[in-house]
Amino acid sequence: MSILGFIKKLALPDPTAHLKKEHDRFRTLLEQAKKTTERSAVKRKKIFLEFSTLLALHETVEEKVLYAALESHAETKSIVLEGVQEHHLADLLAAELKNMDVTDPDWGSKFHVMGEGVEHHLKEEEKKMFPQVREILSEKELLKVTKKMDAMRNASAIPRRSLSVPRTIKANKRKSAKKGDAKKVARKTMKSAK
Repeated sequence: MSILGFIKKLALPDPTAHLKKEHDRFRTLLEQAKKTTERSAVKRKKIFLEFSTLLALHETVEEKVLYAALESHAETKSIVLEGVQEHHLADLLAAELKNMDVTDPDWGSKFHVMGEGVEHHLKEEEKKMFPQVREILSEKELLKVTKKMDAMRNASAIPRRSLSVPRTIKANKRKSAKKGDAKKVARKTMKSAK
């Protein structure tokens, strides 16, 4: 690449640059967590709090801005859909971890499994999605996405997902509550018929 091309590339607004920095922070936190044991409860809590907070913000910004800009493009539609599902799995495990005692022997292995899924997701975005972002989006679109992402990160009231009940579970609970009521009525009816 020529020097001019390199300088031009640096001058382009790149919404993936900040995401990559967040990815690097996730990796650091995952490494720190691997080194903990049940006896390092305070350290585990601190690591998990930072990890889960960053995860919620990162996913929200990514889905509401970057994924939204990419989902209409055939080249990135499948990786966007897969990314949303990978976020969902991370949310489920994070919710379980939040409700567990960090001294529980299963906590470390569950965090490790979540970390493996997150690491897979990070690698896939960096190797497949990020290069496509720079190819698909125009300079104007890149700038718009970057500004939206920065504004969302800097907003005082960032819409964050609840890690206690991930978004798809909330919807499923509402649906199953209606079905559950019908099942309860059916059970009572069957019991009273006997």
